[in-house]
Amino acid sequence: MELPYAMLGMAVLVLLLLKGVNQLLLWMDAKDWILIPNKEAVRNYDARLANFLLQAQQLAEPAKRHVVQEKQAQELKRAEDEEGAGPPPEPEGPRR
Repeated sequence: MELPYAMLGMAVLVLLLLKGVNQLLLWMDAKDWILIPNKEAVRNYDARLANFLLQAQQLAEPAKRHVVQEKQAQELKRAEDEEGAGPPPEPEGPRR
C-alpha cells in the first residue's frame, strides 16, 4: 500500500522540480542572460531559411530567378507596410 503513495510523492516532486526549472529559465530570460525564442523569432528564422533555399534553387535552376525576385519584392513591400508609411491615401471620387 505504501508503493502508490511513494510514486505519487515522486510525481509531485518531479512536477515541482520542472516548475522550478521553468521559472528559473523565465527569470534568466528576463535578465537577458539567455534567449528563449518566441514565435516571431522562429517565424523570422523560417523566412530566412526559405530565402536561403530559394537562392540555392536559383543556382541549380537559373530559370527560377523570377520566383526569387517576386519573393524579395513581397518581403520588401511587407516590411514597408509594417513600418507604416503614414495614413492611407484618401479615395478619389467625384467631388461635389
